[in-house]
Amino acid sequence: MQAQVQQACAALGAHRDFLSQKLAALGKFAARLDAAAARAQAARARLAAAPQDPAAVAEVQELIRSQETEVREVLENYNNLERECGAARQAVAPALRERAARLRQDWAALRGHELPTVVSETPRRGSDSPTVRKGSTDSQASGEFAQGIT
Repeated sequence: MQAQVQQACAALGAHRDFLSQKLAALGKFAARLDAAAARAQAARARLAAAPQDPAAVAEVQELIRSQETEVREVLENYNNLERECGAARQAVAPALRERAARLRQDWAALRGHELPTVVSETPRRGSDSPTVRKGSTDSQASGEFAQGIT
């Protein structure tokens, strides 16, 4: 009986360490998520305040270039966390889910503004209307990106 109690105490200690590590990792993830969301929200606000300002657009484009990897990693980590929670038949905390959704929404809006549709001044041959070139998100959606046409 004494051996079983000691074994149970050792197992509880190991489980406590495991949970402490998971909580620490969750805290770090939440901090990264909050930082990325704050940067994206600030960039969207900057863009909304001056949508035609070349300095604001350049600032947002630089943010997208510099933060692309970080945002992808944060969103990928959230997806992994969501899968882990689902496997354990638990839900992700609603506040965390909302912050991740907000980051996705803000980031998509920023990336959508990155390369807007541009109208060329020269008409195509045999046409009187100007040529419309698609931005990167439009090209990907239409399949042109996969064919190597950008």
